[in-house]
Amino acid sequence: MIYIHKRIVKIATGTKSQTINICTEDNIHGEYDYILRIMDSKQFTSYDELTVKQFSSIDDLINSIQKDHHGIMEKSSGKTEQVVSFPAESLKDIQYTEKPSEWEEKAKEIVEKSIDQFILDFIDFPYLHRVEHSIHCELYNILSNGRLLGNQYPLGDHSISQAVHKEWPEYKPRPEKGNRRGNFDLSILSPEQLKRSTIKDFRYGRIKPFIAMELGLDYKLDHLDQDLYKLKNSEIQYGYLIHLIREQYVSDHFNDMERFILEEIHDPVKVAYARISDSMIYYKLVQDKDIKAIPIR
Repeated sequence: MIYIHKRIVKIATGTKSQTINICTEDNIHGEYDYILRIMDSKQFTSYDELTVKQFSSIDDLINSIQKDHHGIMEKSSGKTEQVVSFPAESLKDIQYTEKPSEWEEKAKEIVEKSIDQFILDFIDFPYLHRVEHSIHCELYNILSNGRLLGNQYPLGDHSISQAVHKEWPEYKPRPEKGNRRGNFDLSILSPEQLKRSTIKDFRYGRIKPFIAMELGLDYKLDHLDQDLYKLKNSEIQYGYLIHLIREQYVSDHFNDMERFILEEIHDPVKVAYARISDSMIYYKLVQDKDIKAIPIR
């Protein structure tokens, strides 16, 4: 093991892969903030190599493992978004056809109906989930349980994959992320995209999803604004924002938030929204033009 910026860093090398384990600030063995895995033995690193590089920060170390050794983030502390570091010019541009395929049109319809039902379920049971990640899992299950999105499809010429993916990397880096890419909460890849891709494209998230979704639970307006920028920056063909609020947990100007939803979010991004107050429910389904208000019975 070695110390990098007061963190214990341990390398574990197996017959087929190598992991770089970065301890928490407490430096307790077995408790890691980050775990990165290198799958190609030709890309393996060593303590000597890591020491010589004299990283300026832990983020710099992570960036180097991902960029120089094709490391894959297996665990992130949650203090920062998981990132996969590739310069923008290295990302393979898998173009969409000018007109969406029949599969893509049907998938879009299914996604929008699923989001609408998800909003209505939240209105009925706003405390079914405690945290946002649990909500991600529910929507993932709804999407992947259907026949179209739940099917397996050819990946390149020698493998198979699925359409629905959690934590798929953004297509374009963002300057505020140090020119690195974060992840979309949920994404859809079409069979056409998967078929045209290589295993390496898939492993490193170099495919632009034709649908991407960002979910927020009990967040303020600035979070919604950042999610919107995230989708627009990667030029997602069909982007969806799903913003849920249990009012007592958020101190914000709701009039400003709802004005932003109605006036600042335009195609190709659509928004679905639900806010639960003490006496009223405010909600907007994907295709709604206005936010509806109904009393709590």
